[in-house]
Amino acid sequence: MHLFCSAVRDDFEPSRSDLDLLVEFQPIEPGALVRAYFGLEQQLASITCKSVDLVMADAVHNPYVRRTIEASKQLIDEA
Repeated sequence: MHLFCSAVRDDFEPSRSDLDLLVEFQPIEPGALVRAYFGLEQQLASITCKSVDLVMADAVHNPYVRRTIEASKQLIDEA
């Protein structure tokens, strides 16, 4: 899991900014993936008391967006 975007920049405002997280899941059945994705999103929002935007790494196809994420991402958890 990587943190990216405003949360890793100087303009991050803890009271107003959301958390953008890039995640990768192990290969699992599609229904289990949906449950894991939304479960993780809800748990992280509950823990941090912030809005959480989860982005699955393999879902980013736009090269501009991918470069922007890659340039700012910081590893926060590795399983």
